[in-house]
Amino acid sequence: MKSNRLKSAAIVLFWSILAPVAYSAPTCGNIFTSVMPFSVTSPGFMGKLLGSYHPSSDRLYAKYEEVLPYAKTNNDFMDLFASFRENKVSLKAQKNILQNHPGLKSLNAPSSTIDEYVQNYNQSLTDRTIESTQSPLFQELRSEKVVDQCATGSCWINSSTSVLESVLKDSTRADISEQYIYLQSVITRALSTAMKQGTMDEGGSLEEFMSLVKAQGYVLSSDWKPKSDVFQNKVNVHRMMYTLSSKYRVLFSVVSQSISPEENILELKKDFMAEANEQLAKIFGPLPEQKQIKRLPPKMAIQIIQRSAKNYFFHQILDQIAGRLDLGQEVFISLNSEPKDFMQKDIVKQSSGVIDVSHAMAVVGYIKDSAGKVQLLKVKNSWGTGIGDKGFIYLSSEFLNQSFIYAGVIDKN
Repeated sequence: MKSNRLKSAAIVLFWSILAPVAYSAPTCGNIFTSVMPFSVTSPGFMGKLLGSYHPSSDRLYAKYEEVLPYAKTNNDFMDLFASFRENKVSLKAQKNILQNHPGLKSLNAPSSTIDEYVQNYNQSLTDRTIESTQSPLFQELRSEKVVDQCATGSCWINSSTSVLESVLKDSTRADISEQYIYLQSVITRALSTAMKQGTMDEGGSLEEFMSLVKAQGYVLSSDWKPKSDVFQNKVNVHRMMYTLSSKYRVLFSVVSQSISPEENILELKKDFMAEANEQLAKIFGPLPEQKQIKRLPPKMAIQIIQRSAKNYFFHQILDQIAGRLDLGQEVFISLNSEPKDFMQKDIVKQSSGVIDVSHAMAVVGYIKDSAGKVQLLKVKNSWGTGIGDKGFIYLSSEFLNQSFIYAGVIDKN
């Protein structure tokens, strides 16, 4: 009896805290949600180099006039300024770093000249001419389906699904249900929360997506059609799973102290999954049957592309992304910038600033300049067709350098 009173009190307190958020009306077509927490104090590879750099006594000197054209035309040097912005380095500090930068062998120029150089470079990032998307240099994949994730944090699922579809395609492109995978992610996290092994936040990654689909499988949209849109029913879904998680948290706590905890926990996990499916069926109708669930090919794995010693210069990352697109594969990309940057119809040339969350999308196209440098990526968002260019966005290499966290590809071995 005491246990039931404590349980009831906990549930009342739980809903008194979360109800204002849980019951807020879902908004579709204009939502920015997180992939993973990202701190501006966690620098990329260039930032780490700058943080540990100590000028050597035998450094060579380069003339300011020789460095200026190099800095304006070479993407390698843009890594330095991307790191400045990422770590909010003041203009004064930028000037001091330039005087001792190992790649430039120091700028043998008056302080006033360097200061002017830093000012001008920070103000002229958007001056580069970018090829038109109508240019014959533009390469893109056929990827027409644009999802509207509404108020959910499912961008990592939507972008990963699009990448997976491009890898699994044969004569026609499969249409995998993002909504089914989203439900499985919520159920899985609710179970982890009940077992005190995780939380029900919605952010995720390409790695988590692959682990989830390997464990739970996937279904085609043609094989499972929910009675109601899953993304629009986020409030009801989370409400059910929170309640179920609270109920089972007490049970898991009890069985963990039983005589045969492993066996009892395994049975309790099966009970949780069965009840979760039963609860969700009240909103969406029966969830897919086992015969409708498909499995990934064996040995399918992911590769992560990030700033590292291997990818010292950002153009090397863009080259890897373009190379995958040439093979007919979309690329998962995680970026960090203000939401308004991902709503524009025109080319986004410069970041409006970083925030404490990131956003995932699928890269479906690119443009190179006449010298073979990737100037722009076309990415598919999941905020519906009313945002950007019918759901797609064009991002310049400068913007990508400023906001890039990591990219990922799926290999079908």
